[in-house]
Amino acid sequence: ALTIPDLLGTRYESKAIRVIAVIILLFAFGLTIVAELVGGSYVLNVAFGVPETAGVLIIAAVFIFYTVLGGLFAIAYTDLLQMLVFAFGFALAIPIAVSRAGGFVALNEKLASVDPSLVTNGMPLTTLFAVGFSFFILLIGYPIIAIRFYSMRDNVTIRRAVGISFIFQMIIAVSVAFVGVSARVLYPNLETPDLSSPTIAMEVLPPILGGLLLAAILAAIQSTVSAVLLMLGSAVSHDIMKQVIGIELSERAQVNLTRAVVLVMGIIPIPFALNPLPLIQQIWINAAVLIGSAFAVVTLFGLIWKRATAVGAIVSMVGSVG
Repeated sequence: ALTIPDLLGTRYESKAIRVIAVIILLFAFGLTIVAELVGGSYVLNVAFGVPETAGVLIIAAVFIFYTVLGGLFAIAYTDLLQMLVFAFGFALAIPIAVSRAGGFVALNEKLASVDPSLVTNGMPLTTLFAVGFSFFILLIGYPIIAIRFYSMRDNVTIRRAVGISFIFQMIIAVSVAFVGVSARVLYPNLETPDLSSPTIAMEVLPPILGGLLLAAILAAIQSTVSAVLLMLGSAVSHDIMKQVIGIELSERAQVNLTRAVVLVMGIIPIPFALNPLPLIQQIWINAAVLIGSAFAVVTLFGLIWKRATAVGAIVSMVGSVG
């Protein structure tokens, strides 16, 4: 299987599942691209004073350019560099941001004065479990993660990659959380929480570390969008054109079609990103919920239960949209 639609279409022997899967991905990842474009424009605005409209266009131009030219293996190398920058950029920002907030004890006290639920058990244990389990379900069927594992050469490499990625995810999760709560204390009146990390980078950190943190944010945006665009291009060229319609494409023609889809799907979200939007994280969560609910169940049961049927898979995927 080359994509999640390919995996599901092959497992359930259904062209309809391929088409439904591609449609869901186009819509959900279109939302994701919108959120990433807006986030990138915030960074350029805070760091360099670039108007948000121009920022959206600049970010779009960059990721479309190198995704169209590079392909999967180029993205694999840039992803490695981007994630190193992202992990270490945020990790190095923690001691300075926390120190500026007065240290861990003072940070805790100031957070309590802002909102007591931030430092107490504001979220019940059952809710925490539900959130964690929801992300577990999401990751089972999250295509931009799966496509990276599909491209690895053997199972040994896959197992090694899982362990290494877990370490980096832990560093990133803890670092982002500390930077976020520090920003909540230092800048309680930000126009939007989406500006917290860029503001910390510009106002709190030394120039070199601030630049590294801004590069880390942009690295995360570029990594996500490039993987999304490449996956959408492969879904259309391989799953729709080749597997559903039955058009036999040469390798060169398939690459060109993938690039054309990357170009189109990179351009379509731009007008939506230029209009006022709610919190970026909320847009991303909505897209992730749609993807997780659409693909997790059919992927999991397709792999572990021989009696899972195409009709059941279609009902599950269509029902998730509602």
